[in-house]
Amino acid sequence: MTDSTGPRTREALADIAAVLRHGDEQARLEAVRRLPDAGDPGSSDVLALLEEALGDDSFRVRKEAVRVALAWRDQARLAERMVEVLAEPDNVGRRNAALEIVTGLGLLALEPLLRALQGLPKHRKLLVEALGSLSGAPVSRVAPALCAALRDEDPNVRAAAAEALGALVELSPEVQGALRRVLVEDTDLVVRLGALEALNRHQIALPVAMLQPLLGELVLRPAVLLALGRSGDPNALPFLLEGLLDRARGTREASMRGLCDLHARVPEARMDIEAHLRGLSELALRSTIRALLEASPDARAAAATLLRFSGHPGVVRPLVLALLDQHQAVATAAEETLATLGDAAVEVLCDLLPDLDAAGRAVLLSFFARAGAALKGQLKEATQQRVLVLLCRALSEPNPQAATAAARALGVLGGPAAVDSLRQAAAAGGPAAAEALVALEQLQRRLCHEAREP
Repeated sequence: MTDSTGPRTREALADIAAVLRHGDEQARLEAVRRLPDAGDPGSSDVLALLEEALGDDSFRVRKEAVRVALAWRDQARLAERMVEVLAEPDNVGRRNAALEIVTGLGLLALEPLLRALQGLPKHRKLLVEALGSLSGAPVSRVAPALCAALRDEDPNVRAAAAEALGALVELSPEVQGALRRVLVEDTDLVVRLGALEALNRHQIALPVAMLQPLLGELVLRPAVLLALGRSGDPNALPFLLEGLLDRARGTREASMRGLCDLHARVPEARMDIEAHLRGLSELALRSTIRALLEASPDARAAAATLLRFSGHPGVVRPLVLALLDQHQAVATAAEETLATLGDAAVEVLCDLLPDLDAAGRAVLLSFFARAGAALKGQLKEATQQRVLVLLCRALSEPNPQAATAAARALGVLGGPAAVDSLRQAAAAGGPAAAEALVALEQLQRRLCHEAREP
């Protein structure tokens, strides 16, 4: 593209340049907005002013420049120039704004980035990061350049390449092989961690023999334990159990997640895994209970699953609290565990139910509705009667979710005494009326079926 040479264009660009250098923030914002109409957006004059705006002291001006640029008509030329701007040595704001534009341009920036990376410039780490962030870029074009960057002399570049490879939608066998070599051969721990996290993100199974030597590195240990869980090898179990006692919280949480993965992936080893979990030390049990209440969502869900096998009465109350967790995966894992604990869990639920707020009561009543079939044969007579009294009382709850959950639960757990309560709720026309009618029909069918059984 040639420079804009018309008198009006030169005058408009000169005015914008003056405002960008000397105007207040609001004036500079307006000047940025005028840029696309002041001259040919592909011209070096206009691009130079955009570049100046991208380095503005004001975050608002920089963001506006990014917005305007992403609506540019000549985006191919813009992509070329913004990749060049990534070499900015001093102005971090300009460099970050250019990176945002490059990322926003997506595939248009792919070839400029690949060409720039071939020259191995000083800012190649940023080029690697940008390449890894391009949405929709063909893996076949991106992966070779990133694998080459895994061999860069700069460990920061290698680490960025490993992270970028982890962000790809898939890892070919060749890429997996390159990451495995890094894991075994690279001398920089951050690079090895990046490679391991990339493999973990894609749930690539790694052999225990490769992973075991890495456990000695504190930086790598949590990622190694996650990988051990995905190994599909029962020989990983001792290392995962040992990790439950690690002093570092992140390592303990990784062990819990790894144990859950191993249990899910190796059916033939489940009995052995569950036996070891029943024999957990008091320290490991307390650590798991604490994780249930305090850890990251993934670790909380794992803790809820592992406590299913502990057989310890002290796990019930924390699991009941986990039913109220805002993350569905945690609440679901807690619910599945509580359903297997039967009478002991339900006694605690009954103790807590009257003291909860309306939303909490709705959650616990929904548990009875969903887990009722699993619980029915596990409850003592006294416990079952206590549950039925609470469910019948909850039919008149002002909270619609709680009342309807109580009705559904009675359809599953109720006996002959619940029939009148459901009829009254259906006739009353309250929030549970429709659900009570459905539950009443379900209950009556079940009672008739049970009456016919010998």
